[in-house]
Amino acid sequence: MARHEKTPTPRTRQCVCELIKTHFQTRAALAARTGLDKGALSRLLTDDEDDQRPATPQLVGKIVAVLPKKQSVALMTAFLADIAAIAALEHAVTYEVTVKQKVA
Repeated sequence: MARHEKTPTPRTRQCVCELIKTHFQTRAALAARTGLDKGALSRLLTDDEDDQRPATPQLVGKIVAVLPKKQSVALMTAFLADIAAIAALEHAVTYEVTVKQKVA
C-alpha cells in the first residue's frame, strides 16, 4: 500500500464536517444527495485514526457537484492543501532516503 493511501486528509475532513452541519444536517443526507457510499463517507469522517481513510478526488468531486460555489471553493481548497501536504511529506521522505544512500 502506498503511503498516501493511509495519509489522513484533515482539512478536507474538517470542511466536510462543517458542510454537514451547515448544509446537510446528517451524514445520511449528504450521502443521499451525492450518491456516496455511506461507508466511504463514514471512513473519511471517523474520529478513529486507525480506521480513517483519506479523501479521494472522486469523493470530493461528488460533494463539490452539489454545493454552491463558495462552499465548493472551500472544499477544493482544503483538499488541495491536504494533497500538497502529502506530496511534501512524500518528497521529504524520498529526499532523505536518497541523501542517506549517497552518503553511505
